[in-house]
Amino acid sequence: MNKIIFTLLFLFLQLKAFADTITLVYIDLSDRPNLESVLQFTDQIITSNDTDEYIVFISYDDKAKIVYDVDKIEQVLRSINETPSKPFINDEIESINELMYKRNILKNNKVHFSFLLTPSNRANRFINRLLLTNRLVDREGLDSDVKVSIYPFGDKETEEYKSNCNIFKEKKYEINY
Repeated sequence: MNKIIFTLLFLFLQLKAFADTITLVYIDLSDRPNLESVLQFTDQIITSNDTDEYIVFISYDDKAKIVYDVDKIEQVLRSINETPSKPFINDEIESINELMYKRNILKNNKVHFSFLLTPSNRANRFINRLLLTNRLVDREGLDSDVKVSIYPFGDKETEEYKSNCNIFKEKKYEINY
């Protein structure tokens, strides 16, 4: 009986050790960020992460643009000629959750969320709800298989920007200026 338990425990630990790493990049263009900054951030994410798969979710009105090929990110971003409206938080979360569920992302994978957005109260609520609905955060903090990085753009001098960056830091999210 002890051998069976030991064997099962060993297999579980092996699966965790060899889990795939998936990076989900969320880009909110509704605050009209500089396109070159967005491209630099996406390039920084891709070159600095040792990941097996990238999924780029570009918030775009009521129909998000999803990119699986990192070589096409720039092309898709440059094809967006108008500023999208601010995303509806619940719709965005539902779309991302559906995507993660269909692709079975949260099962036996390490997930890195990279958010390119303006640190606002809306962005803070969005990230919190996304993580909570997927049970990736609790009172102790983030799940051990989850990493959150914020790539902020916007006016760094506003109180809302500063306040939300401080909240992100308290939650141990990595902030990349």
